[in-house]
Amino acid sequence: MSLTLHRITSPDQKQAVTEAAHADNHAVLAPTHAVMRDGAVIGYVSILALPVVHVWMDSQKAGVRDSLAMLSQAEAILRDRGAGYYVMPCQETSPFFPLLPKAGFTDLGGNAHLFHRSLEA
Repeated sequence: MSLTLHRITSPDQKQAVTEAAHADNHAVLAPTHAVMRDGAVIGYVSILALPVVHVWMDSQKAGVRDSLAMLSQAEAILRDRGAGYYVMPCQETSPFFPLLPKAGFTDLGGNAHLFHRSLEA
């Protein structure tokens, strides 16, 4: 049978997705849609529910206080827009990298590459 996406609209649906992901040793990051085949959850997708915040701060002109002030203002904007979560990519070579855990960020662990794709014509 074909694969389909179903919007998660209830706590029970979210729990089913969470249980399926955890059974497969996978993290659950703001799922919005269950991936279904033959009535079974085989994955999830997070569509526009996990904003990505990319930051550049001048390494010579900005310090820790500036970074914390920027984070506070960025998070206020995210909350104003209804975001409950966000992710922030950060290279290990960035001076910002050691600050993230101290600022309450959780490292997802492992190595990952971020890919982008334009949907514009």
